[in-house]
Amino acid sequence: MNIEWICDLRAPSGYGRAARADMRALIRAGIEPRVTVHRHDQTELDLSRDKFWAKRLRTVLKPSAELPDISIWQETPEFYRADPTRANVSRIEWETSAIVDYNHSGISTYNWVSQLNQMTEVWAASKFVAEVLRDSGVETPCHVIPHPVDLETFKKKDRTYVGGPPERSINKDRFTVLALFQYTKRKNPEALLTAWSRSKLGRQNDCALLLKTYGGDFQHTHPITNMIREFRAHLNIPGMKANVYPLTRLIHEDEMPNIYNAADVFLCTSYGEGFGLPVSEAMACGLPVVYTNATAVPEFAVGYPVDCRPEPVFGMPHIPWYSATQNWWGIDTLDLVRKLEQAYDDWKSGKLEELGARARSRVEELHSDERVGQMLRERVEALAG
Repeated sequence: MNIEWICDLRAPSGYGRAARADMRALIRAGIEPRVTVHRHDQTELDLSRDKFWAKRLRTVLKPSAELPDISIWQETPEFYRADPTRANVSRIEWETSAIVDYNHSGISTYNWVSQLNQMTEVWAASKFVAEVLRDSGVETPCHVIPHPVDLETFKKKDRTYVGGPPERSINKDRFTVLALFQYTKRKNPEALLTAWSRSKLGRQNDCALLLKTYGGDFQHTHPITNMIREFRAHLNIPGMKANVYPLTRLIHEDEMPNIYNAADVFLCTSYGEGFGLPVSEAMACGLPVVYTNATAVPEFAVGYPVDCRPEPVFGMPHIPWYSATQNWWGIDTLDLVRKLEQAYDDWKSGKLEELGARARSRVEELHSDERVGQMLRERVEALAG
């Protein structure tokens, strides 16, 4: 069978990372697609650094002499162009309570419900996404398939030291919390920084917060560091330590296990996630998670769920698919303070080790390449007849 996978293969963004993870699992399951690159990100990764993709990049990018039997679209639905001569699959995530069901700005392809209803089937990254699509009016058959994690790459290793050799590193003998996100409203950096600074962690020398973050791209990152500094200053909390460390440079995927292994706990404060691949990767590295207890992450997370409540979506004007008619879930900042302090106390008492082992086991059970690759293969074979 001839499979076309339409994505931004080299993108460092969530869609690019998820596409590479999905295709890796399918290839390891014995089916190799051909990639049609639809570029959306300004920055491109050098995939020759990746052991898996260095061996396969030329093959997957080589045009096929035959027309596809199946086209898999791993990008947002306005880009779909369903071809009636083949099976068309949407590989999708979404993070609010609904998707657009009208011709936004008068453009028919901006109607995501209509676009998805032209597909042969949908592969949703979580049960949450599948329910949102159904409730929004999507009638196309939908299958829940999580994103996979390479468990040989993402695993617990000796501690990585950040910022210099161990004796001068920022995370030696310190309770270290890692957050990984694009610096946008949806990821809720305000609640994250407020809770950290309000908690006892923000006033202690034995704690560190690592923020692996970026803006619209990886080219202009200095303003983020300044925004973090100014935001904390405006909190006006006496006794705050300078223990927040932004990491804004582009980090290739082969370096990411080292970033996870620099920390003790992973932190996800976003208003919504369609899956949460960094959460799963962090758990594979033995990190329990402090997370907003809504949308997709609670389907698999192990750690410290934080109370939240639905709120109208607001603050993302640059993306037309967000609307105040939708809901997302605002984290309870005071409960976040409590959960961060609980995680710190568990670190002090040695309880984090067992929780981290449980996190790793959950990913092995649900998100391994073997499990997800077989799920993808079964759907491809069913479509091929």
